[in-house]
Amino acid sequence: MIDKKPLAVIHHSLINSGGMERYAFDLITGLLHHTDDLKIVSRKIDRQLVKDFNNKLTELPTSIFTPQKLKNRIFAHKVIKSGLLDSCLTIGPARIPGIDIAIVGGTHMGHILNAKNGRTSFWDRLELNSERSYYQQAKLIIAHSDLMKEELIDLYNVPECKIRVIYPPVDTTRFNLDNETKRDELRTRFGFEKDEIVFLFPSSSHKRKGLDLISPLFMNSTLPIVLAVAGSPVDCQSNNIRYLGRLDNIEEAYSAADYTILASSYEPFGLVGPESVLCGTPIVLSENIACSQTIKQAAKITFDRECNESITAAMQEAIKRHKAGEHRLEEPLQHLMYQPMIDSHVQQILECVKQI
Repeated sequence: MIDKKPLAVIHHSLINSGGMERYAFDLITGLLHHTDDLKIVSRKIDRQLVKDFNNKLTELPTSIFTPQKLKNRIFAHKVIKSGLLDSCLTIGPARIPGIDIAIVGGTHMGHILNAKNGRTSFWDRLELNSERSYYQQAKLIIAHSDLMKEELIDLYNVPECKIRVIYPPVDTTRFNLDNETKRDELRTRFGFEKDEIVFLFPSSSHKRKGLDLISPLFMNSTLPIVLAVAGSPVDCQSNNIRYLGRLDNIEEAYSAADYTILASSYEPFGLVGPESVLCGTPIVLSENIACSQTIKQAAKITFDRECNESITAAMQEAIKRHKAGEHRLEEPLQHLMYQPMIDSHVQQILECVKQI
């Protein structure tokens, strides 16, 4: 049990959405196993999603007329005005200056440099100012990858002693080998033939995830290879490229595929990697994707996204392993360099809480 001030987890949105929303939900769920004295604060809440801890929620909504780019700034002002930062020990994926423990899954400057070619808008500059204050005022910063630690030090001048690297958790009750026994059934449901080598491409941002780099390898190929896109619709027209739609049960697609593939221009961690591995499916990914450092060599094939020959060689290696029957992963946890369970992650967070 926590014997200090009550804990409060603060995040902009608790909805079924992107990586940090899912992370916030997992963090809250894990913390509730260790303390009843927990407050949960957000501006946008899916009550059905969080029904198990509705009584601990504080909603600080913004007006429907508030421009989208101002919503998080107004939410931050409401949090500061509420007194929560003084009355609670605060943990924040939300970038709010004054939060005790800042959790960094990605930096805005890293995004600008790697996904926007360094161009900044007025809104970018506002976000960067808020972010700098968030890092400077935090007592401790948890970085979700070694890449995040490097960016905090190099781009924001954060002292190294203030940073702890704790890799993000994966819900191992969902991402595991449970679907392996019905893998043939899943492949049939997704329309995959037995002799096809299926590369799953999970993405809601195709340009950043590198679809334009990967798709040419499939479009004109006479090999039995399939690029199965899950998430945002895809425009590519080819028998070898198929759109699976937006999947609620992405773990089934991981299990049905032979590989998961990504070539992101910027990926602060990339939960796709550990999730896929835990489902028994190795990953083909560009070297710059941060989660690569947490996956052992037997479960991954890496390439240089700036080199077409490197991408082609990675595909050839994947096909070679498949033909040899050496690609499926029978003991997934042995292929990860950290314990991905939510409770293991929360235990590390609680150790950080004791330090401040």
